[in-house]
Amino acid sequence: MPTALTFDNWHFKRSTDTGWTKSHTNSAVTEIFPDLVNSGDIPDPLSDCNEALVSFVGRTEWWYKASITVEPGLRLERCELVINGLDTDCDVLLNNEHIAHTKNMFRRYSVEVQPLEGINTLLLKFHPVDHIKDKPFEPITLLPEFGNDRMFVRKAQYHYGWDWGPRLITCGVYKPVELVLWDEETGKLDGVDVSYRLDVETKSAELELQAITKGGNANVVYTLKFGDRTIFKSPESTHQLSDIKMWFPFTHGDPNLYTLTTDLIFNGKIVDSLEQRLGFRQVELVQSSLDTGSTFYFRVNGLDTYVNGCNWIPASPFLTTLTRQQYKDWIALLKDGNQNMVRVWGGGIYEYDWFYQECDSLGILVWQDFMFACGQYPGDDEFVANVRVEAEQNVQRLKKHPSVVIYAGNNEDYQTRDEYKIPRDQFYARKIYEEVLPQVLADIYGGEESTTIAYIPGSPYSNDTLPADDLTIGDVHQWNVWHGKELPYQQWFKLVGRFVSEFGMEAMPSYEVFTKCITNKDELYPQSKTVEYHNKAQGFARKLSYYVYANVRILENDLSSWIYATQLVQSECMAFALLAARHRWGKNRLCGGQLVWQLNDVYPVTSWSLVDSCRVPKLGYYSVKRLSEPCIIGGEAFDDNVLNLFISTSGAQNYASDDASYFVQVDYYDMASVIVKTERFPVTVANNSTVECGCLALDEHLILCITLHRISTGNTSATVNRYIHWPQPLKHYTLSGDAPVEYVVKDGYLELKSRVLVKGVFVQCDGYLQDNGFDLVPNETKRLKVDTSTTISRVLGTYVNAT
Repeated sequence: MPTALTFDNWHFKRSTDTGWTKSHTNSAVTEIFPDLVNSGDIPDPLSDCNEALVSFVGRTEWWYKASITVEPGLRLERCELVINGLDTDCDVLLNNEHIAHTKNMFRRYSVEVQPLEGINTLLLKFHPVDHIKDKPFEPITLLPEFGNDRMFVRKAQYHYGWDWGPRLITCGVYKPVELVLWDEETGKLDGVDVSYRLDVETKSAELELQAITKGGNANVVYTLKFGDRTIFKSPESTHQLSDIKMWFPFTHGDPNLYTLTTDLIFNGKIVDSLEQRLGFRQVELVQSSLDTGSTFYFRVNGLDTYVNGCNWIPASPFLTTLTRQQYKDWIALLKDGNQNMVRVWGGGIYEYDWFYQECDSLGILVWQDFMFACGQYPGDDEFVANVRVEAEQNVQRLKKHPSVVIYAGNNEDYQTRDEYKIPRDQFYARKIYEEVLPQVLADIYGGEESTTIAYIPGSPYSNDTLPADDLTIGDVHQWNVWHGKELPYQQWFKLVGRFVSEFGMEAMPSYEVFTKCITNKDELYPQSKTVEYHNKAQGFARKLSYYVYANVRILENDLSSWIYATQLVQSECMAFALLAARHRWGKNRLCGGQLVWQLNDVYPVTSWSLVDSCRVPKLGYYSVKRLSEPCIIGGEAFDDNVLNLFISTSGAQNYASDDASYFVQVDYYDMASVIVKTERFPVTVANNSTVECGCLALDEHLILCITLHRISTGNTSATVNRYIHWPQPLKHYTLSGDAPVEYVVKDGYLELKSRVLVKGVFVQCDGYLQDNGFDLVPNETKRLKVDTSTTISRVLGTYVNAT
């Protein structure tokens, strides 16, 4: 069997120092900022305003060293030093001999070496990449406040600072470094390439397997299992499969996974083995012509798939501190929030295998950007060659994951081109996005006829002649709420594109986040220096204040009140955006889905995230969850007089069965929470579509509670979904009466009730809730399952801003 010896127990120092300091961890990965915090050399850069005190770290050369022992008797016929990921510009020395120079944290490097019996010492010299000398040109960037050096460095771009994260230019052992020894006669297994052509109608596939080996004369045996059932065990590389259990996003079926084991066998014994999970699925990016423009939606296994999802950014400035459990917790929030797609944003990293494994298991589709963001990148031969290898390695690594359905060449580089009118011959990286990357995908996935992956040159991208953010072709990053025109979110109906791959609204994180990152408790107020320091968005004070003051009343100026106000505004914004997008799904597929910017935070910050750095969901998360249900009833008001009512369905459920009928009940409440009128009318519910249900007259003094009911066999009525239309903006209206929300925890449930209509009930507790930020209807009980250990600290609610 090959032997892999992993370097761990690292020590580090500044290049000019004489003594070494032990790393903060004994593991195989480490990096400079956590090590310096642990050694007491710098304060925690994620707390207070300490980020400004530690900028020297990114301008300094740092050295790391570690040793391993090669025991006598190990076969040393072949040996490789495998560098899985170094961040970033690093000279590598083994036993004082220079063996490699890495310049790309996204690449795997492998070097044949001759180790010594006994102790072998690895020395890593990390050179600073804060400032690049002798740049061949001055790149344009959408984020000039963070400089343009990053575009010459194949490193996670967010390390240089972003409008939601700190500038902390770290370095270190991002992924393990191993000394791999094996016997020339038996060889070793480096991987298995899996290709298949799936016939959805017959549930059959032709499967092709290709073991990637080095050296040796061993035989290969493949074993495919589904659960405990063995499908085949054979040395053959081509197999015809029938009765396939296909992999689906969880909204459309089960994410079925098979287990493939590849054994390398020599003289009747297994000398190397590799196990991996795989799923069979088909994907098509449907871009059919419309009267205006074209569609943009996904068809998975023959089913039109509406996308409700989020964007993903790295979950820490210090990637080596993340754990598999943290990834499991984050991805679980996607599924719990009814979100069936996550976009891995192009300014971060090609994520760890953990991330994709969780998406595979839970049935979450993955939109994967290549790692370019918001800038004008080089296109010289050396840079392109480096990127080509990076793309080949990562596409091959991710190919086995059924969750990965689309690649985009970059994030907002075409938008940068448009905004700054970069001439075609100076948009240097166009060669990468339009030639190199699609060719890499074709080579690995099997050409343009592949039905297992989709590609677009960038996000957003329309075509070669229109602006990248065109609303009728391709995807769009819709930032005319918050950025751009700074439109009221009530006008979201004007902004929907064919697929909205970014949009958002800032909101403050939970109080817990602030108390953890601010040590001086006198700074815990909304406009404090430290609170504002933990908001990286340009012009945030004016924009956040504008959207808050334009929509809700501020009765108190303390931090808790502002947290609630900003989260309520984010929740409302999400509601208007998702209703507008889902309304346009329909038979013509005028909108194929939306991806909220963003799911998570990189550190303690006020940002557009739906879930903060303590993994506490904001009210916006729950708004997205409610409006991503498979069947919703909703409305859009294109003016102040009429509400256009619709029912939208997505997923594989059958709503149009013969044993069910549907009706809508509309209760009109006045400002005293008294029903002044009720209407009932039958409706139809179509499968995976949108049905228009007519128009309702609006009155600024009435609140419309609209409920969709299903009547099944036996004349039993059940509530399917509810939508409450409130006059806008909320700040202008006051419900009469003094009726606080009553709540009690019993039998594992939190029960809430009120005698009046309540907008945006905010339950603060120390556990995860199924719902929050919801509205209450008079005298109805809302039941939420809670852990027995959950402590409810406070329940807030606004009775449309009643005092």
